[in-house]
Amino acid sequence: MSRIPRSTTPATPRPPMTRSARHTRTKKASAQRLCDLQRAMEHYLIWHEAEGHSRKTELVYRKTLRPFFACLNDEQQIDDLGNLTLEHLRAWLVWLRNTPGPHDRPRSSKTIESYCRQVKAFLHWLYVEELLDHNPAERLKLPKAEKKHLRVFTDEEIKRLHEVCTPPQNGLGPEVRRMLTARNRAVLWMLLDTAGHGQAR
Repeated sequence: MSRIPRSTTPATPRPPMTRSARHTRTKKASAQRLCDLQRAMEHYLIWHEAEGHSRKTELVYRKTLRPFFACLNDEQQIDDLGNLTLEHLRAWLVWLRNTPGPHDRPRSSKTIESYCRQVKAFLHWLYVEELLDHNPAERLKLPKAEKKHLRVFTDEEIKRLHEVCTPPQNGLGPEVRRMLTARNRAVLWMLLDTAGHGQAR
């Protein structure tokens, strides 16, 4: 009985992977390795340390990113940064406004603006490092922070402050009172001048 010869048709070779396809696969693999929020933060903080940024910078980002991740986990059930969208970030900003801070006090608009700026920097870093295939914060606008207007002294109030710099007699001689008055007024004008520069900034 003769054997049926096997087909000798060669298998169709796979086309070589293009550079773009290899790049995409690498980015997806990197993103999968950083799906854990805590690991993403640790990678970010290691980068800050390697860049020589101050210890204070690391503490600031820890203070900011931990409540951000807590909101993603508890309020939005997000545990993979690859699933983060612009809508999630906007919902987080609303959560910041409506949820008391560590001391059971509302967060100021300046604090919320600072948190948003830091989270935007964090997500931008993940995208630049090719750990995310998109930047969900690219179109997120910084919330407006209220500007505090400091109350300034009126001319009448400054005049009264100027007058009370003269100490009562209380047995003091004219020369001593004159010297104390000059000292007190020098201190007063230094404080007023310093406050004015602080307000200008």
